[in-house]
Amino acid sequence: MRRPPLAEGMRWLDQADEDLHSRYPNSLPDDIPAHVYTRRAADEAVALAADAVAFVEAQLQCQAESDGG
Repeated sequence: MRRPPLAEGMRWLDQADEDLHSRYPNSLPDDIPAHVYTRRAADEAVALAADAVAFVEAQLQCQAESDGG
């Protein structure tokens, strides 16, 4: 079941904060990413990435159909 757009957006924003820490490990106070991230967090990040790709593909498909091709 798809979440409402606002809920999806908030979920993506929450993930953006996590991405910041994985890209800039020194942003984690007194810890390292290996101690902070779990398998569940990794699985959620992969699911969010898949959702983002699906969203973009759908947008591109709609645009191609409206452009006639």
